[in-house]
Amino acid sequence: MKRSIYILLLIIIAVLAALLLLRGPVEEEAQLPADPRQPALAPAERTLATVWYLTEEGGLLLPLQMRIHATDEVAQVALEQLLAGPATAGLQPSIPPGVRLNGIYKIYQTVYVDLTGEFLAVEPEHTQQALDAITATVLPLVSECRNLQLLIDGDGCDEINGVPTGEPLTMPLINLEQDDLPQDITAADCRAVLYYLPDESLQYLVPHTMLCPPEDGTLPGDAAVLRQAAGRILPECLSVAALSVEGGLAHLDLAYDQTVAYRSGAASEQAWLDALVATACQLEQIDALQITLDGAAAATLPKGTPISGQLQPPETINYLP
Repeated sequence: MKRSIYILLLIIIAVLAALLLLRGPVEEEAQLPADPRQPALAPAERTLATVWYLTEEGGLLLPLQMRIHATDEVAQVALEQLLAGPATAGLQPSIPPGVRLNGIYKIYQTVYVDLTGEFLAVEPEHTQQALDAITATVLPLVSECRNLQLLIDGDGCDEINGVPTGEPLTMPLINLEQDDLPQDITAADCRAVLYYLPDESLQYLVPHTMLCPPEDGTLPGDAAVLRQAAGRILPECLSVAALSVEGGLAHLDLAYDQTVAYRSGAASEQAWLDALVATACQLEQIDALQITLDGAAAATLPKGTPISGQLQPPETINYLP
């Protein structure tokens, strides 16, 4: 009897083995869709972050660049620095006090920033600046993300103080100047150009965005927008006499009207020169700036600031060691 049972088991095993061989390899079960939420990471070597606070007067956003210890979660660290407020004098926080970070993650090309409800206490006149500060701090640090969705305690919010927040936010135009545009020309038709001005303390460079309308249907090039920006940066006694761009070098000749008082001291002269060089060299076709006075080479500006040779901005602007 036992022998019969043993033989029967062998037959069953042989049949099952044959069926498996005929069926072929067992197919892997279909994978269930993964949670689309992914950590908001940046490449591990990216350690320089730009965090946006307010100027001491509270009217303008100002970038402070800082190095963060090597981490692929630099966006989260930078955002926490933003929420904590500036650790240096001459700046104000751009986010209301007491706001905490619930979480930051990305889904496809959108990064989600979840803040606590204290954010809703933002002052109405600073609401847009607070949103711009968050977006401009986070988006450049999250790989492959172009949009930011704000959440408050895990939920979406249609608007805050009348500013729409229901749809994802994109990189803002920082400190946009509301200049009068020609009739039938909208902001979307213009070239948005960033330029710098010194803050009142002469410690920092403050970015501004100007809208340059098209000329004869064509957006202005780098030389044209630099000429326009220089008119906003230079002291009253200096003006652009000639400007050309060739091979990455911008040649700028300044006319010095000595009948107009030169109100810059040595510190303010250095500050507006730094602003001019930073403005020029962030344009795509310009790597360096060369300045002449009244058509001739000059070693210094009137208050002694050196201008000989090719001028380039520092690697970082408003750097906090």
